[in-house]
Amino acid sequence: APRAERQTARRVSIFCSEDEEAPSSVTSSFRRGSLPSVLSVPSTLGSESADSDYGGRITTSWPCAPLLGRRNRRSRHSSPARAKKIGDEDEREPAKLALRRQFRRKGERTRQLISAALHQDRLCALLEDTEIQSLVDSMEYFAFEHGEEVVQQGDAGRYYFVTHEGRLEVSINGQPVNMLAPGMAFGAFALMYDCPCSATVTTKGACAVWGVDGPRFQDVLKANIQKHYTENRKFLDSVRLFSTLSPKLKDGICEAFVSEVFEDGERVVTQGETARCMYFVKKGELRVMKGGIAHANGTVEGGELVSWLRPGDSFGENALLNREPWGSAVVASGRCKLLCITCEKLEMVLGAALSPKLFEQSVVLAGLWNSPHFSAFNYAQQAAIARAAEVREYAPNARIEDILGENFAFVVGGQVFGWRGPAFGIPETFGHGFWFGDHTIVPRDVLTEVEEETSRAGRPLVHEEDLTRVVAGPEGCRLAVLARQDVARALRQLGLADAGGAGSADQAIEHARKILLLRKISIFRHLSQQQTDNLVKSFKLHTFWRGDCVIHQATGGSTFYVIAKGEVRVVIDGKSVRTLGKNAYFGERA
Repeated sequence: APRAERQTARRVSIFCSEDEEAPSSVTSSFRRGSLPSVLSVPSTLGSESADSDYGGRITTSWPCAPLLGRRNRRSRHSSPARAKKIGDEDEREPAKLALRRQFRRKGERTRQLISAALHQDRLCALLEDTEIQSLVDSMEYFAFEHGEEVVQQGDAGRYYFVTHEGRLEVSINGQPVNMLAPGMAFGAFALMYDCPCSATVTTKGACAVWGVDGPRFQDVLKANIQKHYTENRKFLDSVRLFSTLSPKLKDGICEAFVSEVFEDGERVVTQGETARCMYFVKKGELRVMKGGIAHANGTVEGGELVSWLRPGDSFGENALLNREPWGSAVVASGRCKLLCITCEKLEMVLGAALSPKLFEQSVVLAGLWNSPHFSAFNYAQQAAIARAAEVREYAPNARIEDILGENFAFVVGGQVFGWRGPAFGIPETFGHGFWFGDHTIVPRDVLTEVEEETSRAGRPLVHEEDLTRVVAGPEGCRLAVLARQDVARALRQLGLADAGGAGSADQAIEHARKILLLRKISIFRHLSQQQTDNLVKSFKLHTFWRGDCVIHQATGGSTFYVIAKGEVRVVIDGKSVRTLGKNAYFGERA
């Protein structure tokens, strides 16, 4: 190109942005005798007529080539399978957005705005800085007038947006539920979970947004998930729900995972909403709440605390099996990292392995893990005990009399009404996941008697002497039941009880609890299974009251002691030197 034209091009690029270079396509499009190719594009397509990051207002014409190039790049990212799934009607959506696309450079303030929005998005919060910058670089600018729909409920998701200026109204079924201000993102959920948009986003006045097309957005997030595949796969092995699955099925689930991050007080799911996904707690704790008021800012006010969710727990099983709405809200308590999978993808991966039995065992495992009477058993031992549970069905409003005082029961379907004490008043409602009766299986004189009547979940235990009457709910119920002899049989198979099967179920359970206690004592950890078993048989339980003397100084010693419960003081020459607590031992030197 003539020197004068080249200089003009340089002046234009410097004038447009003082902190960024002009795209190479601008100077390369200037050829001798080709001035018509650089005529101004209509303002709705090719003019930058918005505030710059420095507070000025600029309007610059650009050649058509860069715009066409961007559209071609998007078409290369698109998936034929996805295009077929979306259909011809939705294929016209990019053309609608193209009418609102404008060229605009990203100054430092704009890049910071987009980056902050990405970091705050629950699907993008775990992305690395290079991945965030890659999305920022791919963002395009769209300008809308008042009353235009940026996203329509029910349509297929095509773009991930970040609000640049103006305000946008979010509505569900025509009812406004939220307002989006500058620096807020939307559109990620529909893209990552291949589901229709759950809400309509409408401009309230003139607005501008930055957007990146779905394939590019998906590529970045999926690449990030692959980086953490090994970590997520190891976590999946600790999920009680999938303990019985083969490694191949676990690999398939791990490949379909999507990571999400929630901050303290944020609502993960809302009671009554349609459930589309199943969640697994990777880090942090969450509260399960009934009732309360769900606010537009993502928090829940009021409500009753039902239970806690911790690493390794999952929620959404009922939604997956029965396509039911969320029966409760789940709220983050502190920063939480979750892994999520859509119901459709989980069904695709598991196939016939996805059955009610899989979820019933997860309820039993959760109860065993939370029960102070069974929490001493490790995960593999609890899984073996859970497999011994029998599922019983009860008709609507049927009185349940065959389990009180004899079994450990878990509610795996429906509801149960329970009354305490001799006087029948208003019953308590026990829903899915509730459990009771664990103390009836464990003998009262076992070595490791429970000190506090509180479960790991912070929920008071319900004893059969409290529950004097239990009735199935109006739609019936399903209970997974562990009888004492079933637990004893599982413990014998694990080698934790007398292998010969001699003795009662109470003796087998007591024997197993003693073995678990001895394995916590450092000097016995190297012993073989047979040696541990022989040692356990020689132990006897002794009870001492406060102030009793267990051994006397300067006397001959012939007994080794392990503290099963309580504390003892060590006194030398009349002076107290230390205190020993549970699982400590003494008498080994003598």
